[in-house]
Amino acid sequence: MANMENKYKHMDYVQSAISRMASNSFYLKGWNVTIIAAIVALSFKESDWRIYACALVLNVVFWFLDAYYLKQEKLFRELYNKVSRISDDNLVDFSMNTSEFKEKVSTIPCIMIKNISITPLYLSICLVLLVIMHIV
Repeated sequence: MANMENKYKHMDYVQSAISRMASNSFYLKGWNVTIIAAIVALSFKESDWRIYACALVLNVVFWFLDAYYLKQEKLFRELYNKVSRISDDNLVDFSMNTSEFKEKVSTIPCIMIKNISITPLYLSICLVLLVIMHIV
């Protein structure tokens, strides 16, 4: 088998992008829980529904961002699969363009609703905030 150094280097670049997207998603979840918990804890004495509404909007923004990073991760996984099928090292172009895979990956709103790794967390926080808003 011929030397496939370019192919493996390109796969390494793509894997690095996938790891960054997964890391960003993880940090978003942590920041979301921390900020929402702080808002709820600090505003418990005030008990103003508008504060909880702001927290709810913030939660949806974090949810959207998390779905965006998950979509990017899936696009890079498709690119990784494409690069892994290359059999001639001279065909490696080191492109990080994922636009050709957009039809294969779900839209951001679809990911927000259907993805098991993000939907339960963000939806449960939304429900808790809605309950608190209703009580207040």
